Amino acid sequence: MNFLANSNFLPRLAGALFGLGTFASLAKSSMYTVDGGERALIFDRTVGIKEVVRGEGTHFLVPWFQKPIIVDVRTTPKRLSSETGSKGKSHPPTSSSQSLLLFQTRGSHLIPFFFFFFLFG
Repeated sequence: MNFLANSNFLPRLAGALFGLGTFASLAKSSMYTVDGGERALIFDRTVGIKEVVRGEGTHFLVPWFQKPIIVDVRTTPKRLSSETGSKGKSHPPTSSSQSLLLFQTRGSHLIPFFFFFFLFG
């Protein structure tokens, strides 16, 4: 029996492939990954920014209604430099100092509050 001779085979195959492609597209768009040193907030179109902070890993969301906002919480260095001098009449001596400041976002529960405050202030 020839499958191509059957008039129902090609439309059924096209429908099955379309359904499989639609399912794969929805599955891919409903997953997101949070890398190490990052946290994710969820923006929901119905309620705004949710209070839940997601940690590292793969998470699920409802496509189009929710959107992940990735926030970096790693320890980052900041170099601070300063020059000071005395009030002299000729060529005042100056001294310079440099400091390295390491800071890290603490309190993951405060991230939604700060994000909302700075965004909608």
